Amino acid sequence: MAHTGEVFSGTIGEGERHDARKLARLNRLLRDYSTGEVKAIDPRLFDILCDVQAHIRQPLRILSGYRSWRTNRFLHIVGFDVAEHSLHVAGKAIDFMVPGVPAAALADVARQCGAGGIGVYRSGFIHVDTGTRRNWTGD
Repeated sequence: MAHTGEVFSGTIGEGERHDARKLARLNRLLRDYSTGEVKAIDPRLFDILCDVQAHIRQPLRILSGYRSWRTNRFLHIVGFDVAEHSLHVAGKAIDFMVPGVPAAALADVARQCGAGGIGVYRSGFIHVDTGTRRNWTGD
């Protein structure tokens, strides 16, 4: 996680069977970096990320996982490009990048891996969620 320096390496299970301890560890890793609040992340999101990583064969650098309503609202108010009703608040979205891999290329892979919403940002990261299929670009 970019904000904390924490890392996760390994598998979370096989097929639809996820290891509960590893999911809990990932939920903690993807906690709201501002408040420390932990929320269960949609396991389908982890499946998508695992598939993306298998395609690109490089570590993902996570920028944002779960965001509490307060943190999301604060970021929105101060002018960051965050949706007021973001799926980050529901534990269904993640922002990440891979140094040296263009965001557009990551988005193509995420699309192939079954991501719902995919946002491509000029600063080099992408947003992936388990919501309905949609695409956008941002700053």
